[in-house]
Amino acid sequence: MEYFEGQKSARTLFQMPKDIRRAILGAAYEFQDYTFIWKIDENDTVPEMTNLFTASWIPQSALLAHPNMRCFVSHGGMNSVLELARNGRPSILIPLFGDQHRNAKLVERRGSAIVIYKEFFTVEIFIKSLRTILEDKLYRQKAERLSSLMRRKPFNLKERLLSTVEFSAIHGKIEELDIYSYRMGTLQYFCLDIIFVIFALVALQFFACAYGIRKFLKLVLYHKNKTD
Repeated sequence: MEYFEGQKSARTLFQMPKDIRRAILGAAYEFQDYTFIWKIDENDTVPEMTNLFTASWIPQSALLAHPNMRCFVSHGGMNSVLELARNGRPSILIPLFGDQHRNAKLVERRGSAIVIYKEFFTVEIFIKSLRTILEDKLYRQKAERLSSLMRRKPFNLKERLLSTVEFSAIHGKIEELDIYSYRMGTLQYFCLDIIFVIFALVALQFFACAYGIRKFLKLVLYHKNKTD
């Protein structure tokens, strides 16, 4: 947290793989008025810059909650996305695999993030996106609105738990909530009766076609033998 305290300029936190190194260094050089915090491996080294701080471990939750945090750059993991939404911070997301693509699109749809796909990632696009996040107040406003919606929703988890337990204690087992298939037999549940009818119709058509072809061939051979 000493990175944030006593500083006038805002901060940008990075947590990206090594293949984004050139873009991060270029952004730190481009935005000298901003302090950059970059999570790297213990054995990794980067050029020294006055506005760039590196560490192998960063208290992400505490940093995202800090009022000076201006932008968060990440791959879009579920934990990061939830913390971003909770703290109301704009972000640049670069999804790499798995559910990160879906997570990134969900945040982008809310207007609080810019998504850059790795196939189209360049230093120029990254710096342009970062400038947009830092200068366009709309992204921060959208992020703060999302945070407000989460923090001020009508029923919190404690209220929902208590009301659910009370509801269950009063009514006991609620048969109305059981799915109808619970009372179905094996034949109905797997639609075996319908499958049998369809199979029978297909088989009947097959045998009918085979019988017709057989009769046609016999008729042709009969006329051929008669002609000879």
